[in-house]
Amino acid sequence: MRSDKLVNPNYDFNQILGAHWSSVPTLSVFGKAIRINEEEMNAATALTAVGPTYIFPVINALAAAAQFRHIDRNDVLIMAARTVVGVAELVHETGCKPEELKLMIGTRTLNEEQAEVLFTTAFKQALRMACCICQGKCIYLAVRI
Repeated sequence: MRSDKLVNPNYDFNQILGAHWSSVPTLSVFGKAIRINEEEMNAATALTAVGPTYIFPVINALAAAAQFRHIDRNDVLIMAARTVVGVAELVHETGCKPEELKLMIGTRTLNEEQAEVLFTTAFKQALRMACCICQGKCIYLAVRI
């Protein structure tokens, strides 16, 4: 993660950058706040608000795949969830790109092109929803999608 984009929650952003930064200390409660341009807001919202809904099925699928070997369901859920946490921490802490990190693991059995299409399609749908909501077209969105 680029450190120049990270926001220090101890700065007085209202004084430095104006009123639109008043949410930074609040957002920092959830982790690192990242400064983005207004044009990037819809995409950031789509990623961070809907992103967890992409990871929950991954955790479930990993757990289900391991459970067929008769490991306790709670145990495989913990293992799968901790795997996701560990991978996220590895990307965050090392600053390495996922493409680099995956090369360190000899066994890769997931069709990455299909996974990318799946997540890209879901993200684009979330982005359309975020754009419509931001433009006050929630009713239109509910009818249209």
